Amino acid sequence: MTGRGVQARYMAAMVIDATGSGMYLPLSLIYFQHSTGLSVGRVGAIVSAAAVLGLIANPLTGVLVDRFGARAVVVGGYLLRAAAFACYPLVDSAGPLFLAVLVVAFGDVSFSPSVHSLVAEIASGSARDKLIAAQRSLRNAGLGAGGLLAGAALTVRADQAFTVIVLTSAVAFTVAAGLIRAIPVHRRPGVGTPGRRGAGATGWWPVTARSSPSPCSTCRPRSATWCWR
Repeated sequence: MTGRGVQARYMAAMVIDATGSGMYLPLSLIYFQHSTGLSVGRVGAIVSAAAVLGLIANPLTGVLVDRFGARAVVVGGYLLRAAAFACYPLVDSAGPLFLAVLVVAFGDVSFSPSVHSLVAEIASGSARDKLIAAQRSLRNAGLGAGGLLAGAALTVRADQAFTVIVLTSAVAFTVAAGLIRAIPVHRRPGVGTPGRRGAGATGWWPVTARSSPSPCSTCRPRSATWCWR
């Protein structure tokens, strides 16, 4: 697969992911109030608590990226969210709500550091910058399109639309995972192991206890294990 084909597949995954997320995000509190009968305030408290607890996935993501590769972590995060969304129609009380939202939080928090590491593996130099810029623009468009689709669905039949929306989001995450999984990843100079680094080479390098005994002040905030050198 050519570099252009890889990037096109990557961008398709981002748009599908964003559209699925955009369908659900505006309705999250309303959906759980509708399905559990809990007040909006209590649903908000449960969702917020799960989101805070899910932050522990951030440092774990760096470890997983180093061990299994960025692509595997991105795919795993998508599948976590897909599984949780598929279970949303079964949520009928506070306990299952917390567990389902916590799983989604783990997937959400792992996304940013792992996807930036993946971009560093499939593009370099100015191509990487252009890919990140295009990704952000298309994701914003996908989020907006998803919100419009959700609004249109609710005008038809609200009770059934809630279930259709969350299941469609689950399908979107699954399709995005499949697209990312199909991208061939080859370690580039500057995105490989420290032992293969050439003299004067620059790029995103994994920072581990063996390769960097002291904290690196220039490490990218969004990834605990990648540093520009």
